Amino acid sequence: LALRACVVGAEPVLARTLDAVERSLAPAGLDGSVLRPAYGLAEATLAVTMAAAGIAPRRIRVAPGPLLDGRLELDADPHAVELVSSGEPLDGVGVAIRGEARVGEIVVRSPALAEGYAGAPELTGERFGDGALATGDVGFVSDGELFVVCRADDVIAARGQKFLARQVEQAMDGEGAVRPGGVALVDVRAEDDVRLVALAEVRRPPADARAIARALGRAARRSARVPIDECVLLPPRTLPKTPTGKLRRFECRSLALDPPASAVRVGLPGGGSG
Repeated sequence: LALRACVVGAEPVLARTLDAVERSLAPAGLDGSVLRPAYGLAEATLAVTMAAAGIAPRRIRVAPGPLLDGRLELDADPHAVELVSSGEPLDGVGVAIRGEARVGEIVVRSPALAEGYAGAPELTGERFGDGALATGDVGFVSDGELFVVCRADDVIAARGQKFLARQVEQAMDGEGAVRPGGVALVDVRAEDDVRLVALAEVRRPPADARAIARALGRAARRSARVPIDECVLLPPRTLPKTPTGKLRRFECRSLALDPPASAVRVGLPGGGSG
């Protein structure tokens, strides 16, 4: 192929996606080093960091527990979180991590930074200040390269531990009749109780909803040792997402509490371990 660079700005950039693209296009001559993961956001007029050209982007596996407590610990376990570097900041752009911890909220400085949100002074005051933007994204910098972990609201605290919703969602994604990209994990709180609910879009009306729910529960336990209390099976294109395909997690919680009539709810005593 004559392709020299393909910028990948997905949220998140997944190692398995890069691998799938490389496998699919290798017979046509694609060199995986042309795939260049990047990080950007509208408030910075898009581009913030980008992986170098001509070399495969760095990947690391990290322990999820310490990661969500602000610590970076390498972990070779296949169930550890695999992260892909989004590269170094572009010229004139600065990237830092808020606070003293190694892992935390990403803060961006850029000559292309917006001044705030139109008609939203309160949100502007929360996110913008002193020429910088608090992105709401969690990550860390290693050897000058940015690794994006998740959105801050992707971190769920339950069962006495913190875990990354995205990690569990990836494990459940495409499981059985579940549509790829059609899974959301949310925490539903009532007084002192926290229930974990998996919302899953299925390709067709499930013939055996309980079997699907048990498979999702097992996948969650394998990935993060997290027991799910309930699965809600939904028709395709039901999960609320942004125009760029990101889950609207707050709205997903509302959907878990009040699913449509076409949904099938399945309780999972023991988290689907059976």
